[in-house]
Amino acid sequence: MWRPSTRSGGPLAVVGALCLLGAMLPIGVWPAPRPGDSYVFDPAPFSAVWAQRVVVPALTVSANVLVLAGLYALYRRDGPTMPDWQRWTAQVTLLASLVWLFGTALVTSAGPNDFVGGVYGGLLAVLSLIVIVPGLVAWGGGYLRSGQVRLGAALAGGPSLTALYVGVSLSGVDFDPAGGLLLAVPTAAMAAVVGYDLWVVTAPPISGRHGET
Repeated sequence: MWRPSTRSGGPLAVVGALCLLGAMLPIGVWPAPRPGDSYVFDPAPFSAVWAQRVVVPALTVSANVLVLAGLYALYRRDGPTMPDWQRWTAQVTLLASLVWLFGTALVTSAGPNDFVGGVYGGLLAVLSLIVIVPGLVAWGGGYLRSGQVRLGAALAGGPSLTALYVGVSLSGVDFDPAGGLLLAVPTAAMAAVVGYDLWVVTAPPISGRHGET
């Protein structure tokens, strides 16, 4: 049965998408340190170094938390009507997303001398992505099979486009200085579509395949 509280996940997911885009803005959009500023130990507010140390970590963690909240709200809304395989896929994806959240939090909170925390956090993040990317594609594939194109295209297309971007980057194509922003766009778009769907759809779509294995 649909619970109205899942609708609140819509705005959270959209705000998470905005936070993600904000975290990935080129650092050049922030003012450079002025001559005489003590930017190493006490960077001036709103300077590029200050943004790297304060704004970007805060936006990154916030984006991860809010996007995960949106995905969890989507699962809470639609889980009872999903086929078994899609429901299990969603559960595994959400669990891996929690690992991703923990790993990225370790990376962003690690100081310049905390090599171990950074390495362990990065390892957790990478390992979780190995599960999250195909998990989202499969989760979205379940929606596509049941005719829910908007959610299916968002969940399956977001990680697929991100993987394509990474592959093109590894082939030698340079997207700087906007590479980070371009990398974030597919995930942000996915989160925004999920948020919109949570807000406008007042009941879980009936897949017609409940119990299918």
